Amino acid sequence: MKNPHVIILVENLPVPFDRRVWMEASTLQQNGYRVSVICPATKTYPKRKEVIDGILIYRYPGGLEGRSSIGTLLEYLWAVSWMFVLTLKISIRTNVNVVHLCNPPDLLFIASLPAKILRRSKIIFDQHDICPELWESKGHKQTDFYGRLLTFFEKVTYTFSDVVISTNQSYKDIAMNRGAKKTGDVFIVRSAPKRDFATQVKLKTRSPDQAGKLVYLGTMGSQEGIDLLLSAVRILKEELGRNSITLSLIGDGPERPFLESMTRELALNTNVNFLGRVSDDILKKTVLDADIAVNPDRPSKMNDLSSMNKIVEYMALGLPIVQFSCLEGERTALDAGLSVKTNTARALAETLHDLLSDEMARERMRVFGKSRFVSDLAWELQEETLLGAYSHVIQK
Repeated sequence: MKNPHVIILVENLPVPFDRRVWMEASTLQQNGYRVSVICPATKTYPKRKEVIDGILIYRYPGGLEGRSSIGTLLEYLWAVSWMFVLTLKISIRTNVNVVHLCNPPDLLFIASLPAKILRRSKIIFDQHDICPELWESKGHKQTDFYGRLLTFFEKVTYTFSDVVISTNQSYKDIAMNRGAKKTGDVFIVRSAPKRDFATQVKLKTRSPDQAGKLVYLGTMGSQEGIDLLLSAVRILKEELGRNSITLSLIGDGPERPFLESMTRELALNTNVNFLGRVSDDILKKTVLDADIAVNPDRPSKMNDLSSMNKIVEYMALGLPIVQFSCLEGERTALDAGLSVKTNTARALAETLHDLLSDEMARERMRVFGKSRFVSDLAWELQEETLLGAYSHVIQK
């Protein structure tokens, strides 16, 4: 088939800001596909329609950001409605061979219906999150009304899809078991930056008396455990004698106001710096200046089974990682990470203190992590599987 046309649907972030979606779109475009992306507009990306690097981007107006169950549902309905209309317009004007659904939410199959009906498009479900477990990680139950609803829509999406793209083995297992997909219809495409994201400079590992810079990169939500990290910094400063300890927090999210308030209450204003969302240049500069990267995600079904982008990015930039014990986090980091077995701020603080005191261990972890990123995880190693998934779905 010559120049197949793909529509990619993504609700939570615009492109090109969403790194994974943008790399998928770019890989497809560079390999002969015509690519259209439908995503939300934001203050940073306000244009309703534009072409970047040959990829046609349609952005719908941003609606409300859900802060409650009802609010989130309304947010999703707004997004799906706009996606449906835009998919319909595209499908009327031109052929559509594949619609690529990037969850959450597991409602995007609704927006793909115009292409499915009018153009007999194939459907790829790119499962970024396991939504029932994500709901549970926020303090709810999978058996409550919304939990059952999420499980139902996930099942419908699996059934509706011709191919599933999973970010790790745990997600693939779920697709085959809970989703009843055949193993040949599920492809693992990990989330990772390109090799050129990695630092090309050999960094000097600081001695124990000089080391004391921590960094966190990612979303600021309740399941990320940043409150435990802040408490650990207080213990490091007031009880373990690390008065000059610093923590740089890169990212944003619904918990940020609470975390900033907590920082003031713990008298850590001079130790903790909230940088927000920053450019890649500032991100790299901040991370490369740190001694240890921290992944304080609270152990839960969601965090146990999910691969976090920040872990791969830490490895690419050559930082040793300290994290709570989660299955896929440990599978990703291997010897670049040190796991905290007890899920408390004190255990986290003590592990950080010990690693800051061990210059040789930090250097070993640093070297291993960067090597593993280059040889096993970088995006260039995921492209072949992505293209294989597309070749498979088009031939079905």
